[in-house]
Amino acid sequence: MIKIDFALAVSLYVTFFSIGVLFLWVYLNRNKFKIYSSDEVYMWQCDVCTYAYVDSTHKEISACPVCGSYNKRGVKK
Repeated sequence: MIKIDFALAVSLYVTFFSIGVLFLWVYLNRNKFKIYSSDEVYMWQCDVCTYAYVDSTHKEISACPVCGSYNKRGVKK
């Protein structure tokens, strides 16, 4: 029989439990970690502050993250 200190046993249990919860969380939320293909990502440029940003959630109108103004769809990249 292998003798293990109680503190080591608890730390191993907590470590493996945490790793298991992490993998389960990543598996259940795998759609949020999806890498967008080039046809789903839109490059936007604000008409007011000329800030360039990427927004893949909106297709026609997007709000600028800097100044908050609304912009029409720009060039698709």
